[in-house]
Amino acid sequence: MIQEAQYGSDSGLVSELDLKQAQTLLGQVRSQRDAMHIQRAPLEHTIAELLGRTPEGFHTFKAGNRLLIPGLSDEMLDQFP
Repeated sequence: MIQEAQYGSDSGLVSELDLKQAQTLLGQVRSQRDAMHIQRAPLEHTIAELLGRTPEGFHTFKAGNRLLIPGLSDEMLDQFP
């Protein structure tokens, strides 16, 4: 997205303001992603400990509105909202 905006700005198709807005938006999205990873890490750590696993390398996944935990059966996951 930024490369396209930069190309458009260089060729005069996109204003400098549009380019700066795209760069700002990208920075905001990256910050939100980083904050989400920071919030997720302690939750995954706790889930791993509750399951008797080591937290290193343990990750959960989200499919739609459902949290997927590798190694847990569908029946057990159905107990969680």
